[in-house]
Amino acid sequence: MLGDTFVAACDIDKEVVKSELAVVKQRWDKLNNGEHYSVRGTKKFSSVSSWCMTTHSALTHLQILFN
Repeated sequence: MLGDTFVAACDIDKEVVKSELAVVKQRWDKLNNGEHYSVRGTKKFSSVSSWCMTTHSALTHLQILFN
């Protein structure tokens, strides 16, 4: 289990510590699985940025063709 050494070092409130460690593990897993809002936002920003670059390039080519 995550934090076994830490839990073993606790004199009291071991269940509270285990509960808090479970919450930390859930948050860590969400972050690693890309479920965190900043990770999702970064992926979305990258996708939109890529679309903008592609569109800009296409419009530049059209401008060259019509000039």
